Amino acid sequence: LELLGEKEGDYSFSNMDPGAAAVAMQQKNKEQEAIVVWNPFVISTLAKRDDVRVLFDSTKIPNEIIDSVVVAKESLAKEGGEAFACAIIDAFYQVNAAIADPAKREETLIAIGEKFANVTLKDMEKVVKQTKFYGTADEGLAILNGSDLPQIMNRVVDFCASHGIVEAKPDLAYGAKGANAAVRFDASYIQKVKEGSSK
Repeated sequence: LELLGEKEGDYSFSNMDPGAAAVAMQQKNKEQEAIVVWNPFVISTLAKRDDVRVLFDSTKIPNEIIDSVVVAKESLAKEGGEAFACAIIDAFYQVNAAIADPAKREETLIAIGEKFANVTLKDMEKVVKQTKFYGTADEGLAILNGSDLPQIMNRVVDFCASHGIVEAKPDLAYGAKGANAAVRFDASYIQKVKEGSSK
């Protein structure tokens, strides 16, 4: 809203399931004049209403919203914990490799679209185009080990705390070692997958 020259206090907000919010918007429910959702809900809403438009998307706040798999430290310490984390990471990169492969791209996007969103290949192409995947180990390592990440995450934490999304600011840590923290950005598992050294 600030980037659009609007004041947050002029609007009322409520938490909703994103799918329900999208349906309400698509059905022109007067209580929902705007929604904050992500794909495929954006695409499906734009397809059903030609009188709405996108006001804002995350490309305007690069690296502030990083889709992640978050695993408890205690779970990683259990037998098989490291293998579990590395298997998730490896699967993610294999899917991204299939999307990047012209021979497998359409088949992969159709399968993902049918499984998770019930959207068409054409819509999935839009989703992929509009989404930053960090689809290789090198890209993942670059973002998690980058010098900009602490500053960006501090800004995210400040926003979450000031808007009541979290009760208190969590301690953040970067790298595999160091003091305990509520949230740790640890790229070591990506590195292990890249090197093929996971247990």
